[in-house]
Amino acid sequence: MISFSLTGPGESSKLRIGKPAECGDSGPEDAQTGGMQMMLRLNHFLSLALVLWVGSALAQSPHVLNTFDGTDEGWEQGFGTIQNINYDENGRLTWETDGSGGAIRDNFNNLNAIFQPQAGGVDLTGLSAVEFVNVMYTGDDPTINVEFFMQCGVGYTYKGSSALIGHDVQFVSGVPQSITVPLSVLLPTEIAWVTSWGINIRAHTAQAQWSLEEVRSLGPSLTERYIARFTPESPDNGFQSVFVNFNGDAIQGNGNVQSQAGLSINPAAGVDGALEFVSLGGITSGGNGIGGALSIGNGAGKFSEVPNDYYSRPTDISNYQFIDWMCRATGPEGESIGAALFIQSGGYNYQNLGGQPVNLPADGQWHKLTGELTGLNFVDNVERIGINFYGHPTDLTIQVDHIRGHNDQPTDVQNWSLY
Repeated sequence: MISFSLTGPGESSKLRIGKPAECGDSGPEDAQTGGMQMMLRLNHFLSLALVLWVGSALAQSPHVLNTFDGTDEGWEQGFGTIQNINYDENGRLTWETDGSGGAIRDNFNNLNAIFQPQAGGVDLTGLSAVEFVNVMYTGDDPTINVEFFMQCGVGYTYKGSSALIGHDVQFVSGVPQSITVPLSVLLPTEIAWVTSWGINIRAHTAQAQWSLEEVRSLGPSLTERYIARFTPESPDNGFQSVFVNFNGDAIQGNGNVQSQAGLSINPAAGVDGALEFVSLGGITSGGNGIGGALSIGNGAGKFSEVPNDYYSRPTDISNYQFIDWMCRATGPEGESIGAALFIQSGGYNYQNLGGQPVNLPADGQWHKLTGELTGLNFVDNVERIGINFYGHPTDLTIQVDHIRGHNDQPTDVQNWSLY
């Protein structure tokens, strides 16, 4: 369920190949207009989704990233010479090298992968390592040196063995090895958007046949994650890839386009900065009052530089039970604004967190809006985390201090001194 409580700050080198995907659909048509009819329809949709959904989503903890049962999961030659990429009856990826050396890698768009398929970048936030399971070659060379690498972040930064584990790994013909590659050297903006991982076979002398059984992530789950804090020092000039998703006519200066127009960062608001915009009163669509809807991905993208949220999606919030938006509204006495939290996941499926809007009083005080994720689908593959404000009669200034995922039961007071 969605709830709110009163609180406040005073209380305590290889470039990507291919065209980035375009912004997906904003959501069902009813989401554009708001109102209780929309909420009822979404409740019905979510009830059906709950009935159809079996089991629980993978947590933001160990995932199988690639398995090769009946597919090569889109692995490809990265550079150099890689031959005969295929898979075998034992569920292993197979390929050959001719001695000149070459790299094989997961496709940049994560095509056909078992985890976050079609993702531009995979979110590994909170995890400690990636393991390449049972890598092996056979051939006349007694040993061959191998570099394990990743490409990550908006710049597709190449991180090889020298950076990740300090050295190449020597393989002996016919002897499988499982190699663990630490993620500790990656920046937060890099680990949130890992575009590719792969194996670079160094030059050798004879033809060699290679195999890889699986790739998986390792490490403990996060129990709390600040998806955005909107400080001036935060990524994307403080915006952290948040943008106006739909109903932009209701946000002053936006012009009803998917963009950051009309949004600003107020460094003096909240704890250490806050997102700020003016929600226009009296805006309607199809006879229904509307407010603007905001969305964010992993919090590490650069929407202001590339006007598309490709670099911020998807993200993994499956190990959290709740999402908080810490908000305040300022306006005429007695005014308020309705709001509801939502996600778009697994291919932009629109799902409401809780289903009923809350009333955010325009009293200049901070209120924690909490939505529950339990029972929602595809929460390990979330393109957007959002808030949909509803129509209201007069203009209001709205600020968002942070967006947070967690497992704590909602309480009346948030301890702001925690960050």
